[in-house]
Amino acid sequence: MKAKIFLALISGLVILALSEIFFRWENYRNRNIETRACRRQSQRFHHELIPDSVCRSKYPEWDVEFRVNNLGFRGEDIAVQKPSGTYRVILVGDSFIEGESVVENKTATSLVEKEITFESGQKIEMVNMGVMSYSPVVYYRVIKDKGLPLNPDLVIINVDMSDFQNDYAYAKDMDEDGNFRNILFQQQMGQPHVALPAIDSKIKFWLRSNSAFYMVVADRLKQLIRKINKLPEPTVFLTNNLDSDPHYITRSEKNAADPEAWREISINLIKIRDLLTQKKIPLVVTVYPYGHQAGEDEWGKGRVRNGFETGKIYPSTAADLLVEFGNKNGIKVVNFVQDFRGAAKKEAGFLYYPQDGHFTEKGQRVMADKLKEVINNYLTHGR
Repeated sequence: MKAKIFLALISGLVILALSEIFFRWENYRNRNIETRACRRQSQRFHHELIPDSVCRSKYPEWDVEFRVNNLGFRGEDIAVQKPSGTYRVILVGDSFIEGESVVENKTATSLVEKEITFESGQKIEMVNMGVMSYSPVVYYRVIKDKGLPLNPDLVIINVDMSDFQNDYAYAKDMDEDGNFRNILFQQQMGQPHVALPAIDSKIKFWLRSNSAFYMVVADRLKQLIRKINKLPEPTVFLTNNLDSDPHYITRSEKNAADPEAWREISINLIKIRDLLTQKKIPLVVTVYPYGHQAGEDEWGKGRVRNGFETGKIYPSTAADLLVEFGNKNGIKVVNFVQDFRGAAKKEAGFLYYPQDGHFTEKGQRVMADKLKEVINNYLTHGR
């Protein structure tokens, strides 16, 4: 009897050990590789890309090389002195413009430069100044410090739906001298979360830190408990909280019109307008939707974890209000929402990654087509 118990114990330990080895290998094989080695904190810009660095970006939905140029932005090196006969466009934005989720030559920036140059015979140079989590308060500093020395012929700011919340939060992250304290992103987790009973929190923390097998089993059990109790997936921030929720402006028409959400972004867009007016450089602001605003099937898996319903198109009120804001304040704003909604209906395949939510190659293609229209208008009509 003792021998059988001993044998069963040894067999159980062997199975656990083999399971641990298997899941560790699976975690290694399927691990995410972030571009942190290409990024650093900055008091001036909150964070920035490291010039002349190269990283790999690997997630379940993509695996690409990420190259940073001499100026500290994604793409090929840019000469500060503008080449003769070149029409230089600065494209400012956040991660959607940076385009980490696609190979470099499939970003909207790269597509526009190549295609307009070929189609018009006019040499176009597109400078991609998009960086993850930048927003108008940082756009202003990027344009002033890094954009103006390039003597651009046109500046295009691409407003992202998270820019409203980012600007609101960044304002709280600055000291009295306007330097970033870099405390942003220390966000509280959203609710509800499922806790496994009968295991001490310290033990669970140790197991989660040291056992791949435990992580898989625990996560599967939590999913089962949520399903049985009909609980939604936990969000990674406090939804409908302007301090924490980057999607705040997209959740309802009420949120989209919230004066607090508009306060900082309005100030910063006007500062950019005044800066470029003084330098006699044209400015265009574009605005594009997130996946849950573009199509009922777009961003299908990720939207659930971010507190949105499936099979529903959310309002784009903030984009409409931004056009009104532009009209009142002498800023040309071009709304791409309907173009993305039309493409979401027609295109085979998604414009936004189902889990991550950033543009796929098809999404970058739609963005490029709309940007080409904007730039061609300036090339042809000067407006």
